Amino acid sequence: MKHKSQLTLTLTIFTCGLLLSCSAQQPSPQSPAKPQSHWTIGIYIGPDPLHLSPPADVKNPVLTAADVHDLKNADTLAHPFMVIEGSRYYMFFTTKYLKTDESGIGLAESDNGRVWHYRHLVIKEPYTLAYPDVFKWQNDYYMVVESHTQTFVRLYKAAEFPDKWVYQKDLLTGGHFISPTLIRYKNMWWMFTCVPGNASLRLFYAKDFRGPWTEHPMSPLIKNDLHTARPAGRPFILNGKLYRLGMDCLPVYGYQVHAFEITDISTKTYAEKMIETPVVKASGHGWNAETMHHVDALQTGKNQWIAAVDALGN
Repeated sequence: MKHKSQLTLTLTIFTCGLLLSCSAQQPSPQSPAKPQSHWTIGIYIGPDPLHLSPPADVKNPVLTAADVHDLKNADTLAHPFMVIEGSRYYMFFTTKYLKTDESGIGLAESDNGRVWHYRHLVIKEPYTLAYPDVFKWQNDYYMVVESHTQTFVRLYKAAEFPDKWVYQKDLLTGGHFISPTLIRYKNMWWMFTCVPGNASLRLFYAKDFRGPWTEHPMSPLIKNDLHTARPAGRPFILNGKLYRLGMDCLPVYGYQVHAFEITDISTKTYAEKMIETPVVKASGHGWNAETMHHVDALQTGKNQWIAAVDALGN
């Protein structure tokens, strides 16, 4: 499928392609003892995931690198994914030191979704980790994690939720996979993932999320389009319709997030249309002045949704 916004790659992709994960800026040379926090996490609410805004009772950002105590020099929190278990909110996210790419998957908790407390890293590997897509299936929690410097997509299972996670298997191998994002729809599992450079979107499908996974015959769904290709959070179903979220990397990496209504999806066909109004976008000032590139929305009641978002500010 081709979008009208497709364009010839120029120097822009060089700028955006260097940012394979959530890297946006190197730490300031005038950093204090605790490095400046670049990417941070906030909370939005709304009647649905297409109409989100910051709540009056929340001071964003709700989590910054200053909250992290177990990753030295951490300066970035990004790609938040939330779950609600019992009466508690849990959030998993990328925790990183941009200069070295040392990273892990962080965990925070809340009793109301507004005030958050950092707990600790729950997954740490000798390579870069990001984008912890967490989901519940048959009373167990699983997490698919991006490892873009490696050539696989790994699946973890919670041995003791939310703190202890155990590696299960590789779901995809043989390439570099950015922001692998799962959704179950029409009795099938679908995985969207981007390639390095943020301009091409691939799609895989499976009967069981543990695999085996097959690449869709129309994949890559998007080619050479920095406006729409890279996944930007968990897909969602609204009024019976399936939507995916895509990051806009122009005019700068992660400038805003668009929603795309998936009008046709099967093991042979795929079609989508973009919702023109962005879900979130850079505000030009404050904590989200420069970019907003991820949204994870959960429904908490009738016409009530809460979303974890990330941003780069000034």
